[in-house]
Amino acid sequence: MSQVFVVVAAGSVIAFIIRDLGDAPIAGWIIQGPLLIQSVLSPIVGRLSDVLDRKYLAAVPPLIAFVGAVVSATAKSMSVLIGGGVLIGTTLSTISIVQAIPSEILPLKFRALANGFAFVGGAVGGLIGALGAGAVTNINAAGWRYIFWIQAAFHGATSLGLLLFYFPPKRHRQGPKMSIRDYIWACDPIGSCLFISSATLLLLALDWAGGAYAWSNPHVAVPLSLGLALLVAFAGYGKCLDDAI
Repeated sequence: MSQVFVVVAAGSVIAFIIRDLGDAPIAGWIIQGPLLIQSVLSPIVGRLSDVLDRKYLAAVPPLIAFVGAVVSATAKSMSVLIGGGVLIGTTLSTISIVQAIPSEILPLKFRALANGFAFVGGAVGGLIGALGAGAVTNINAAGWRYIFWIQAAFHGATSLGLLLFYFPPKRHRQGPKMSIRDYIWACDPIGSCLFISSATLLLLALDWAGGAYAWSNPHVAVPLSLGLALLVAFAGYGKCLDDAI
């Protein structure tokens, strides 16, 4: 629920944020920032969940998002608000872990019901985000800050709930104990760097195109070309290595 709320609520109050903080050309990063972090961290978090304790991989990102929501709620500039959104994006990268929890801890006959409740929670989060955003901004034009305080409450409750009530089954790993170097290579650093660079450059180009700069401007053409080239390199690298991200 909190993850859907993040995307829906903030997007509903962008106009009020711009009126309060200014810097309209970069306001798109209020939404794109968290989604970019989700895109670049999801493969890494998913890979680490196979070799590290999933409880803490699921519980720590919402705690980071709690800090990000507080930063955004108290922001005095658009840049600080976007920085808080980047921290909030860390919790979006745990979607694959959270969706796997029912299959980890519940008998087969209850898994479909648990997934159904999870989807209902997401729908409720979307409704609360849309209706709540309208409610707080109708009361006060600066009420958009309450959206991030609500986010902080959701993220804090999520982290606390996972720490207290989520106990994944112990996994007995075959083979020698992994070193720090093994953990790093388990994240496929080469593929991760290619994908992160590609996604960042493409989002920058598409955000600037047609608004801050024309499509033919080097500010758009250069990152767009580099992003596409790195995306092709990432696809080629993944095709050559069976264990790449």
